[in-house]
Amino acid sequence: MNPAIRGGMSLLSETMMLLDATKVYAESVTDRTDGERDPLPMSFWNIHNRVQMTVEVLTYYSGFRTTSETEGELTERKVIAVKDLFVDVVSAIEKASKDAVRLRPDTCVSAEVGKDARRINLRSVIDASAAHGLLSEGDVKEWNDILLIRNLAVHNNAMADRSAVCRVGGISISLRPGRMMKGPPETYVVLTSRAVTLFHTWFAALVTL
Repeated sequence: MNPAIRGGMSLLSETMMLLDATKVYAESVTDRTDGERDPLPMSFWNIHNRVQMTVEVLTYYSGFRTTSETEGELTERKVIAVKDLFVDVVSAIEKASKDAVRLRPDTCVSAEVGKDARRINLRSVIDASAAHGLLSEGDVKEWNDILLIRNLAVHNNAMADRSAVCRVGGISISLRPGRMMKGPPETYVVLTSRAVTLFHTWFAALVTL
């Protein structure tokens, strides 16, 4: 990600807002399920704890005194911290979505993706959920962009391999082949926040089936 810096505390503030939101989601899911016996609330609490760790890292970096020569290096560390958060959270969501399908075998989504857990991934869950009306067309579009950026961040060091403009959570991320993805400094936090929100909405719809 090309880090055009908006301000050191802005990124921390965005991440702290995400921390508050993930706690609300975790508490909500705990109330909807069997509590400690259900791994799904634990997945939300794990996401919350992962965000907490990132807040601690950003708080640490925010206490650094910088010069014009070191400001860019510090900014890059912050962006890496939130990029790693984004990748980890999407991975946690993928694991939790597979658990949800496995633990609720009587749902239409489970029937669509099949019983072989080795063949289930987040993409197949999204497609099955869209086919049965659990996700809107807009939700699917955002998920597609989230997964595209996740894959580029993991496998291509955030270098785009195609031309595209991704729009997630009210921000735009520009992709041009052979160049770093371009977006505001809070991009990875917004992507993470939107992924968690979409997952929580999907989960709430799944448990009411």
